[in-house]
Formats: sequence, structure tokens, C-alpha cells
Amino acid sequence: MKESRGIKLLMFLPLTVLLIVSSIQTVAQDQNRRSTLAEIEEKAWRTGSVGIIVRLDVPGLRELTAASASFRGKDASPAVTKDRSLADYALKDAIEYASWKMVTELEGTRFSVNAVYGHLPFIALRADPNALSVLKTSPTVLGLDEDVPHKLIHPVEDGS
Repeated sequence: MKESRGIKLLMFLPLTVLLIVSSIQTVAQDQNRRSTLAEIEEKAWRTGSVGIIVRLDVPGLRELTAASASFRGKDASPAVTKDRSLADYALKDAIEYASWKMVTELEGTRFSVNAVYGHLPFIALRADPNALSVLKTSPTVLGLDEDVPHKLIHPVEDGS
């Protein structure tokens, strides 16, 4: 009896350690995210506005994306073409609705839309501190990141 209890304990010990490490990592990521958001807010107050990328909460996104991506290759019939189009439009419409909803929440603040991505749940904005405050508490927003340019790496030429 004691031996089987010891074996069970040994089996659950790695799982327990994994859960603890995972929890610590999640807390560290949340703290890093908060400091990044604090830096974005500070920059907005200092400069008047800041470029941000907003990640939208789109209901059913996983299912809509899977449906849109399920069609591969050439359509076998007009019915398949219609189904492909309907799946693509359903995804696009859901993202557009979430975008519209978020932009509506920003009324009364200073912001400008830089880019809307039809098949990706993101919007690039320039927002003032008041707009950032609205976005931070919006149920439509999953995340905010500063929109900063990144240098592209050019491929190394072969020389041949």
C-alpha cells in the first residue's frame, strides 16, 4: 500500500513542479507586459500620442479561421467555391465588426487609424493617453503593443 502511494507521489511530483514553474513564468510575463504598457502610456503622456497595435477579441475567431483555412487547392465545383467565399467573408466580417466596435468605444478621444487588417484581428492606431485608457479597459481588446518600426534584414547574396 505504502509503495503504491509512493509511486503515485513520484508520478505527480513532476506535474506539480511543471505547474509551479508555469505559474511563475505567467506571472513574470504579466509583469513584463504591464511594464511595457506603462512605458507606452508614459510615452503617450510625454509626446501627446503613440503608435500602437491593438489585438482584438473576435468571438469565434478560432472556428472562423479554421473554416476559412480548410479549403485547399482548386475548387472542385461552384458549390465549393461558394463555401470558400462564405467562410472567408464570415472571418472578414467578424474582424470588421470587432474593429468597428473598438473604434466606436474610442469616440471622444484623439486617435487615428493607421491600418486595419481584413483577415487578422489587429488594428494599427495612433492614440492619445485618453484613448489608451479606454483601450486598456475595453472588453474588445486582448492586448496592446507599441507600433515601432523594425529594421528588415536583407538576405545575404550568394555572389555567384
